[in-house]
Amino acid sequence: MDVVQLARSEISSLDRSDLGYADAGSGYEANICGFEHSLLAAFDARTADLLRIALHVYTIDRRIRRNRRSTSYRPRQLKLVVPVTDIEFWRSHHVHDLVRSVLEFLSDDLWDIRFLRSEVRQEALLPCLALNEQIDDVFLFSGGLDSVAGAAAHLASTSRRQLAVTVLHNSLPRKTCFQLLQEVQSSSDSSIPWGRLSTSLVKPGRFDQQETAQRCRAFLFVAAGIAAALAKDADRVLMFESGTGAINAPLMAGMATGGRTTKSSHPCFLHMMSDLASLMCKRRVSVQLPYWQLTKGELVKILADLGLTRAALQSRSCAHLPRRTGHRQCGVCAACITRRQALAYAGIPEPDDAYEYDIFASDVSRIPPEHKHDDLKAVLNQVLDFEAIGPSLDLTPKLRQWLLGTRIISHEDEAKPWLEVLWRYRCEWVQLAHTSRNAALPWTGRLIQQDNEHYANASGF
Repeated sequence: MDVVQLARSEISSLDRSDLGYADAGSGYEANICGFEHSLLAAFDARTADLLRIALHVYTIDRRIRRNRRSTSYRPRQLKLVVPVTDIEFWRSHHVHDLVRSVLEFLSDDLWDIRFLRSEVRQEALLPCLALNEQIDDVFLFSGGLDSVAGAAAHLASTSRRQLAVTVLHNSLPRKTCFQLLQEVQSSSDSSIPWGRLSTSLVKPGRFDQQETAQRCRAFLFVAAGIAAALAKDADRVLMFESGTGAINAPLMAGMATGGRTTKSSHPCFLHMMSDLASLMCKRRVSVQLPYWQLTKGELVKILADLGLTRAALQSRSCAHLPRRTGHRQCGVCAACITRRQALAYAGIPEPDDAYEYDIFASDVSRIPPEHKHDDLKAVLNQVLDFEAIGPSLDLTPKLRQWLLGTRIISHEDEAKPWLEVLWRYRCEWVQLAHTSRNAALPWTGRLIQQDNEHYANASGF
């Protein structure tokens, strides 16, 4: 029996105090039993509860849109009721507050969550054959460029027993993810087991009528990793994201607050999820970022050095998935732009038809129209701002606000390693600007001008 069936059977148990709270159980389908089978392990009641909570949250986050007409950010007020088996645990003051804090941190919305007692016993889940195998690390595998590069780098450098976990949702084909995992396994001497949680919305409607930001999707992804770690007695869940992606400093003024900047791999979010996992199993389980000291380009360069350029090109990064055109990726969203910069830094050439629009093209017919320049301008303005960091790694007011305000660091003395990553990222963009002078879209000028001024000032001219 899957989670959606369990949730539907319990809607009638809501009492009057729950009126006005959304039950997302009829809004999604999820194959929890299939996830257990792929792991060759069974979930205990508390772990199954975590997955149910995460699926409810993911569904509500996608179905309730933000107010895009408002000039100032206004948080959504989201009221949710979730049926759970271990109700004493989830209703305990510390755990309930921790779950709410995680969601409010991720989405910058106001969450009011109530847990009701599930009337379906845990034994109703389809039993599966458990395999007693030693798993040391669970790593999240999304099929994105950072995920593919990090997985290959990690597998090439460790002898610990690994398990890959993927959440297969609407925009991620199973075949594509499986092929990518097969590619990166070539950097390892052993076969990597693959745990898969399949989920989809029920009658989701048009994608542009959903909440496209999906800030709480990361909660579902990490919850799936934690569930696998608890079922297999692993003590680490790894997320392969570069330092620039983990910081994810706002691209422009006004994005430092609200749900406009994703915190899907933010250190504070992962720390809170580590605390939740540890409380669930009464032992320390940590969610870690092993490559936070690398830029995206440096991480992808490892993939190139391993000879896995095909895996890099097969990965997906576009924020506008699923695509309805003949092109796999748009080329104009921030995810596509930073992907292209990282691949260029790593020396991985891309096919001419890989993107719908090409910001590097010398052919005018391939460049995006002006109304699609917003993300490129935002990325470039951010890179220009990073000039203020300088080789001396000065903490700028904007970055001080972000690093301290979102608790990436607790004191200014801890900022240096993060600033070092951002400064190298800025230098990578300047290098790319110099090699892309002939681009039909004149985006290179400001970076080159700033770079020339930087060296002129350094030389005393």
